[in-house]
Amino acid sequence: PTPTPAPTTSCARSSSSLFNPSSRDKQKESYTLLQQVATMSSQTPTDKDGESGSLGGWISSIFSWFSKRPSSAAISTADTNDNDEPQTKRAKRTFDHSSESPNTSSSSSSLSAQKVQTKDKEEKEMTVEKKVERKRTERREDNRPSKGFKNLREDGVRLRKCAILMGFNGSGYYGMQRNHGFATIEETLLKALLDAELIPRQGYGKPQLIQFQRTARTDKNVSAARQIVSAQLYYVEGIKEKLNALLPPEIRVFWVARTTKGFNAKRACTARRYEYLLPTYALCPKDQPPRQSYRVTKEQLEVFQSVLDCYVGTHRFHNYTSQKAMTDPSCNRHMMYFKCLEPFERDGMEWVRVHVKGQSFMLHQIRKMIGMACAVTKGYAEISHVYKSFNLPFMPVPRIPGIGLLLDSVFFDQYNRKYEKTHEILLFDRFDDEVEAFKADKIVTEIVKAEKDNDIIKSWLSSMYHHNYSAEAVYQKDADYPGKKRDNPTTSTKEKDQSDVSTSTSTATA
Repeated sequence: PTPTPAPTTSCARSSSSLFNPSSRDKQKESYTLLQQVATMSSQTPTDKDGESGSLGGWISSIFSWFSKRPSSAAISTADTNDNDEPQTKRAKRTFDHSSESPNTSSSSSSLSAQKVQTKDKEEKEMTVEKKVERKRTERREDNRPSKGFKNLREDGVRLRKCAILMGFNGSGYYGMQRNHGFATIEETLLKALLDAELIPRQGYGKPQLIQFQRTARTDKNVSAARQIVSAQLYYVEGIKEKLNALLPPEIRVFWVARTTKGFNAKRACTARRYEYLLPTYALCPKDQPPRQSYRVTKEQLEVFQSVLDCYVGTHRFHNYTSQKAMTDPSCNRHMMYFKCLEPFERDGMEWVRVHVKGQSFMLHQIRKMIGMACAVTKGYAEISHVYKSFNLPFMPVPRIPGIGLLLDSVFFDQYNRKYEKTHEILLFDRFDDEVEAFKADKIVTEIVKAEKDNDIIKSWLSSMYHHNYSAEAVYQKDADYPGKKRDNPTTSTKEKDQSDVSTSTSTATA
């Protein structure tokens, strides 16, 4: 049964209107009534303990809470000025107790939705540079040392950033960079560092924890006379001797130096110099068979040098690597010099050293540049084909085997100028005797022996008869030259070839 409602009094009416925000008139009456009662309660005599009466304190607390809301004048002004305002907008300005509870599901869901919208807006407005920087930050956080990483060894030796000058014979190794399941130079070096207790065990499993970095990556069977590797090591005396005792004889450490805390062997390197040992019968005319008894003439060396000079400067080397388009900006590389040294004899064969120095190199770039120079010197191609290779979308360029290629030296000019007064500069002139002795004994000897026994360069020269350097070879089938696509498949091959021939001829002439 419905209970009988209590008789309505002024106090009951005022308390009910206090919690009924829909009635504006009752709110005004309640506000005025509470203000009068609070004034009267301030004159109420205190009790024995000196505290005000309970009724007066309760009413004062209600009035102080109620005074935080809009006054009656403000409410009346809003009613008189905004009568035509929509109901939803007017409701926001009324005294709504439901908005006082912060833990409601509606408010939490609206806040979460607002956060998602803000995050999506930031993703859209984020530039490419900021996205790259964020990925780098996340990568740095992922590569942070874990809880068990030991920065301090048991004997008190700390990890210090160091540079390791090393040389190696790449025969039998699958390149410099670590590749699990294959024999690589980095894998052998890291194992020696771990066995010598120069790095923590976690640094061997995850080299980025010790900031391991190499100056240049070398391909399979490619050697190096001067290679720099940077890493955090437990720096102690006699590191060179400890590592050489654990490394195989084809890998040698020449020097270990302390560097700055932020030194990175790859980014700090300003230039790299490669050397290629070439038997001179690779430059003989095409109507003569390549023989080990052949001796190159001065005129042929001049033609060979003239081709090498075409590569000096900044050019697009998209045809001298793989899987690169002509419009890719990463194909622009700068060559500082490209020169052929005086020939020398070794084990009954004549050889010539080719030095090329550049800021950086792409995959197969050096081997293709020397291959094209050999083709022009022998008479299979013309020097104009070199200029066409910079401007045509695709031209097949011969690639000489990598048997004679080696990393000769690396340069850190900016680092040396900046830190010459505080740190040891990275110059290797004082180690030339040791390096050249290792180079002649372990690298040059292996190259000469491999060519004499297997005729690697001679076999490659026989394939140059089938190479096509003309512009008609630019748009051959993708199956013949995978990884290269035609620019416009709707245009006929004949029209494309004719337009390319005229464009490349005018460009080469200019």
